[in-house]
Amino acid sequence: MTSQHHSGELSLVLFPIKKERFALYSSVLRELAPPVRLHKFPHTSPIIVGVIVRRGQIIPVYDAGTLLAGKPSTIHRFYLVVQCHPDEPGDLAAIPVDGECQLATAAVEPGTDDRAYISGVATIGGEPIPVLDLAALVGWRNPGAGARTHAEVHS
Repeated sequence: MTSQHHSGELSLVLFPIKKERFALYSSVLRELAPPVRLHKFPHTSPIIVGVIVRRGQIIPVYDAGTLLAGKPSTIHRFYLVVQCHPDEPGDLAAIPVDGECQLATAAVEPGTDDRAYISGVATIGGEPIPVLDLAALVGWRNPGAGARTHAEVHS
């Protein structure tokens, strides 16, 4: 990993989900949290596994294993607490990760991946790593355009 930013290179957080590595722009990372109590409740969103409470805020936890690797995540070493949309600083989400996270700099190229939540590809050490668009991954919608896709509690 280099500490210098070269022209066109961006800071990324690399993390494993199942046996694949993914990247997020480090600017959306708010916290790397230890595994804390996951609160489960009845809801209608198949991608939310529950919520965690961090710094007095309730944060939905998205099953990144199912979303990204097709299998539910079972082991969580950390939660990546991230800002889903740049215009909504309080719109946080947590993604459980299976292993060590890494900070790296790389150029992000447009990818040929047809998944809407992949915004590009960073090549690090010869390995192409998909860069995620968190808003697309969790189904964020502009509040002016309708309701967000967060969990609905049944009474």
